[in-house]
Amino acid sequence: MKKQFRSFVAMFVVVCALGGLVGCAEMESSNTKSLLSAAGFRVRTPETAAQKELYAALAPHHVQRATVKGKVFYLYKDETAGVAYVGQEPE
Repeated sequence: MKKQFRSFVAMFVVVCALGGLVGCAEMESSNTKSLLSAAGFRVRTPETAAQKELYAALAPHHVQRATVKGKVFYLYKDETAGVAYVGQEPE
């Protein structure tokens, strides 16, 4: 009887921990997007073939720095929405 109870408690703890991790991951993603928008980043959807190629090369859910024609840009790829948040130095 004690062994069944311990197994149940262990399984309950594992399920709760996994649920908490999933919840935190989702909250982090939406919080990041709202912070980027508040900072002045613009949401862009890749439309041309070149933009789609660049978008595919970005690592998802990380802010990355890029320089194009001497201008510095910061990019954040939101893979689930299929958009990129784009900002410059001031943002």
